[in-house]
Amino acid sequence: ENSKENSKENNKENSKENSKENSKENNKENSKENSKENSKENNKENSKENSKENSKENNKENSKENNNEISGKIIDILQAEPELSIEKIAKRLQVTNGTVRYSIEMLKRTGVLEHIGPTKKGKWVIHHGK
Repeated sequence: ENSKENSKENNKENSKENSKENSKENNKENSKENSKENSKENNKENSKENSKENSKENNKENSKENNNEISGKIIDILQAEPELSIEKIAKRLQVTNGTVRYSIEMLKRTGVLEHIGPTKKGKWVIHHGK
């Protein structure tokens, strides 16, 4: 009977030790896996943020380039036909009326373009050198 009791005690001890060791091993494995997953998630998030920032910068640059291009075309059109309406300019350039209005407003603010006379019968004057 002592042998049986000793055997039971030894089994309990071994079981506890094995359980502790398995627990440590599992914790290490889980820690490694969690670390890898967190690293992947952080990389994805950083990549998304960088992509968004780059996209915003590219959109701003492209927008400025498009505005400059459209403004230049508007000036070219108005040099030839200073009485044209915003709607007719927009049709020629195949852009919206709002796009032309915006570009004309920027040209007016910088002193490059001025509208003289009544809305329907007036004409656009281009001030060179500004």
